[in-house]
Amino acid sequence: MEQANMGHIPMEMKRPDYELYHYKTAFEPVELHFHDFYEVFILLSSAAVYQIDGHQYTLTPGSILLISPQELHRPLSASPAGELYERVDIYIRPEYIAMRSNHRNNLLACFQRSISCYGGNLLQAGEHTRQRIMDVIDNLRNQVNDKEFGYQLLEEAYLT
Repeated sequence: MEQANMGHIPMEMKRPDYELYHYKTAFEPVELHFHDFYEVFILLSSAAVYQIDGHQYTLTPGSILLISPQELHRPLSASPAGELYERVDIYIRPEYIAMRSNHRNNLLACFQRSISCYGGNLLQAGEHTRQRIMDVIDNLRNQVNDKEFGYQLLEEAYLT
């Protein structure tokens, strides 16, 4: 996992599949923007308000936002003042998800829901589920740095 201490938000991906970032910065306003890739945003710090296509979401620790390509979005605020704004961002190319989906397992369904119904961008998982998600993210991060035999298959499994 790339540790990003600056508030810079990539508008383009460098990798052909996905990128994973862990940000821990002072909150800075960000212009309304969109990407041509999917974004999974996980808030780790105490609170934030986020805007996606005109809807505002109040986030708590562990809140997960699913953001589809072309959805206008930005963080509006984070609190309490002075606390670091900590989050994980996973950027995934549409082709990467589409190639791993099939008629029984549509991996794009969660993102399609995010644009088809109000509130669909926000997932509020329970503590157990949040911990499992963070464990998978930690495993994915560790796999990125591991070059043992079969590492790419394990990396793909964690991301999927």
